Amino acid sequence: MTNEKILIRGGRVVLGDRIREGLDVALADGKIAAIVPTGTLPCEADYTIVDAAGQYVCPGFIDLHSHGGGGHDFMDGTMEAFLGAAEMHARHGTTAMCPTTLSGDPEETKTVCQAYRDAKAAGPACAFLGIHMEGPYFDISQKGAQDERYIRNPVRSDYEAMLDKSLAKLGTSYVDFYHFWAINQKVFDEKIVPLAGYELKNGCTEA
Repeated sequence: MTNEKILIRGGRVVLGDRIREGLDVALADGKIAAIVPTGTLPCEADYTIVDAAGQYVCPGFIDLHSHGGGGHDFMDGTMEAFLGAAEMHARHGTTAMCPTTLSGDPEETKTVCQAYRDAKAAGPACAFLGIHMEGPYFDISQKGAQDERYIRNPVRSDYEAMLDKSLAKLGTSYVDFYHFWAINQKVFDEKIVPLAGYELKNGCTEA
């Protein structure tokens, strides 16, 4: 995250309930530090001024579920795929994201995770917050677009290798309670946010 101080001036600032002009948006340490009337920020000389005339100014998007972009698929398992997708997302306003996997065989998933590490170290155009592991733990009836050849129930040696605390941020699964509780302690220990659902016998779905 950059320590540069930036002052965005002249744009149409998107607020929570309206769009306003005549405001300066100050950034420090990569975050919005202040929104003030134009020309009223103390120590303005410490900031690099960016002219946003004719542009909209809003907080960056945070994408928690994306499988790629710009012709790249994260499951390609290459650093180029991760960096290329990040560049496309950054051009359209995404400042941070969780690259998302699909259900695959263990070796394929390991390759994807290593590509994520390499790309993050190289400095993607938008920040990588961690991998969103979508699967491979699904009830077959809830597989959606997942390839059923790779859907399986949680096995400790399998999920402990995947749910590395330096990688996973979110995890999506649709399994019965028995299998969910088999994995939940690892998920919670690594501070991974679980996205879990199950289907009731009456056809209703709860999460």
